[in-house]
Amino acid sequence: MFAPLWAALTAFLSWAMPKIAVFFGIVVISNAILNPIFNSLKQKVLSTISANAGSFLNAFQLLGGFDAISIIFSAYALAIGIKAAARAAH
Repeated sequence: MFAPLWAALTAFLSWAMPKIAVFFGIVVISNAILNPIFNSLKQKVLSTISANAGSFLNAFQLLGGFDAISIIFSAYALAIGIKAAARAAH
């Protein structure tokens, strides 16, 4: 009776676990590597331009623009890493 349920659960987990791992990999890469880079670039831009542009950057940060850019770049980096690992495994 529980065999079909167990088979469905294991099939779902085998499908979902790689996607969950990719998500957490993107979050870790984004927070550990790319966010400090964007913060330093943001500070350099703020120091070289006028005070009016600072309000735009604050609004952009409030809307999550820097986080979105960081997540996109880390997703591309992770996709390249996964392709390279897949080719190395064969």
